[in-house]
Amino acid sequence: MATAGEEPLTGEQTEVTVGPLYQSRFRAALPILPRGLAMVCLLLNLIPSGWGTLAAALFACCFPPSAEMSKGRAVCLNLCVFSLQLLTTPLLLMGYVWSLMWGCALLALSATRNDDDGDGDV
Repeated sequence: MATAGEEPLTGEQTEVTVGPLYQSRFRAALPILPRGLAMVCLLLNLIPSGWGTLAAALFACCFPPSAEMSKGRAVCLNLCVFSLQLLTTPLLLMGYVWSLMWGCALLALSATRNDDDGDGDV
């Protein structure tokens, strides 16, 4: 087998592993919600900034986070995101845009949940 910096010998196969896209701790704490609840969170993020994120933090008690972590840690991280969204909303509406992106991320995660279930329920 070739070592670092050497070309592999002909006929020798190299293994390339491709991992998931980079995921921040905050993003990994998002709960995988059913599509209906994810839509509610997105709608709650539309008018008052971040309130859908607060709802997602509460739902994290009942639904698993998208990465392996405890539910308590997922709730705490989502509450941190909620408070940061509220604090950064007056700053050029950055928190508002962030909360909308967060709602879209919740909706995208719900699509993976529905794909995994295979039962087609919405």
